Amino acid sequence: RGGGGEGGGGGGAGGVEEGSPLASVKGNQIKSGNPMKSRYPHKRCDKTGNESVGYHTIPIFFASEKKGTLYVPTSGLDGWFETGFAKLKDRRNDTGCVSIPIFMPSRGRVCCRKCKNTGTGRCNCGFLDLTKSMISSGNCAGAVGNSVEEWKYVQILVVIQEEVDDYKRFGPKTSVIFALPESAKEFGIGYSRHYAKKLAEHLCPEAFPFCLMMDDSVQYWRGLTLPKDPREPFGVDADPTKAVSTDISLVDVLRHFQNMPYCDLKKFGILGFHRLNGYESSKVAYKRTQCYSTLILNLKELTEVDFDKRAFVFEDILFNRDVSKKQIVICKCYRFAFSSPQLKEGGCFSMVVPGREVSPLPQDAAEVADAEDGICTMIRILNLSKTHLETFRKETVDLAYLQKTLKNQLHESLKKELQELFPNEKAAFCGRIVNYLIDLQSLEEAGAQ
Repeated sequence: RGGGGEGGGGGGAGGVEEGSPLASVKGNQIKSGNPMKSRYPHKRCDKTGNESVGYHTIPIFFASEKKGTLYVPTSGLDGWFETGFAKLKDRRNDTGCVSIPIFMPSRGRVCCRKCKNTGTGRCNCGFLDLTKSMISSGNCAGAVGNSVEEWKYVQILVVIQEEVDDYKRFGPKTSVIFALPESAKEFGIGYSRHYAKKLAEHLCPEAFPFCLMMDDSVQYWRGLTLPKDPREPFGVDADPTKAVSTDISLVDVLRHFQNMPYCDLKKFGILGFHRLNGYESSKVAYKRTQCYSTLILNLKELTEVDFDKRAFVFEDILFNRDVSKKQIVICKCYRFAFSSPQLKEGGCFSMVVPGREVSPLPQDAAEVADAEDGICTMIRILNLSKTHLETFRKETVDLAYLQKTLKNQLHESLKKELQELFPNEKAAFCGRIVNYLIDLQSLEEAGAQ
C-alpha cells in the first residue's frame, strides 16, 4: 500500500462543468517533466502584501521551557481548530477536507533580494503558495478518484521570530505561522524541524496523528506509472522499459494516504517520496530506504525520536538513522514523485560559507566535479564553518570503505587530498549519498579551517 495509487482503471478529469473555475485544469495528463506544464504547481507568493490579514496569537510552551508563538489567521480556517486553538480537528469525514496538516519550515525565502530590488538573477523565494496544488488532478485511480475539485487544508509555516512580519506580509494569506523560540536564529534546519515536529505532536488529533513535513523548495508533483506496471494507477499505459510521468497535485498524494485503512497506515513511521532527477525508471513501487525533503510522519510511532536540533544540514538523514535504530518502518513510495530545484538563497544555503579555491580537475574527471552526490558532496561539506561543524554528531566508519569509493569515483589528486585531511585510521562518514564529515578535531589538525 505504501507504493502509490491503489487499484487500476482509467484516470482523466471528470465532473467539471463548463465555465467552472476549475474547468481550466480539465484534461491534464501530462507526461513531460517541464514544471511550466504542471497545472498544479506550488507557487511563489505575490509581493503585493497581506496588510489586511489579522491573526490570533497563541503562545506555545514546550517541555524544555522554550516558548514559540502560533499566529492563526482570523479568517479562512473556520472549523479546523478546537476551542482555544489547543488542537486541530480530525476532519477525515468532512467533505472536501484534507486532514493531514502541512508543516513547512522556511527561512529567508518569502521575499528574496531580487524581489526587494537589491539583487539580480532569478527569484529564490520558496514555493509557499499551495493553492493550485490543492486541486485534485482527476488523474488518480482507486479511492482518490478522477474528479477535479478544490480541497481545504491547513498549512503551517515554521519561521524564526525575526522574519514573522515578512511571512505575515508576503506569505500565503491563509497560512498559520509558527514563530520558533528565540534561540532559533543561532541554529539551522535541524532546530526548525525539531520544533515543527514538537508543534505537530501538540496540535495533531490523537485519532489521526499524521502530518506532512515538507521543504519550501518543492515545486510540483508527478505520478509515475512504473515499467510494466500492472496497476496503471494514473490512467496511462505502462511502458516496458521506463516510468511514465503524469501530472498530479499534492492533494492527490495526501488523499491517497488519508484514504488508506488506518490499520495499515499506522504501521509506518515515515513515508517518503521519490525526488525527480531525470532518471524516473524505478522498477519497484516502494522501498525501505532513506527519505528526505518531504515526509509523512506517524507522530504516535515517532514519540521517542526527534530531529537533531544541532544539525545545520542533513537533519532528515540523521532522523532516518535514529528512526531505523528504533526498528520503526521507513518506506519510500516511488509512484509519487516531487521536483525540488536548488534555491540559491535562504534555507540551508545560507549555512554554507564560500569554499576555498582548489586546482581544477583534469578533463577525465569532469563528471566527478558535476556530481550532485557521492564523495563530492562530502568535499563541499568541508566548507561549513567551524561553528556549524560542531553541531554534527560523530559517526565512525572504517576508512577502507571511503578509500574504496574514492578509487572508483575520484581522481588520484583528490584522493590524496582526502588522505591528507584524514590521517587517522577512522573518519566521520555517514551514508552512501550524503557523505558528510564531523570529526572536528581531525579537521582542525589538518588545517581545513
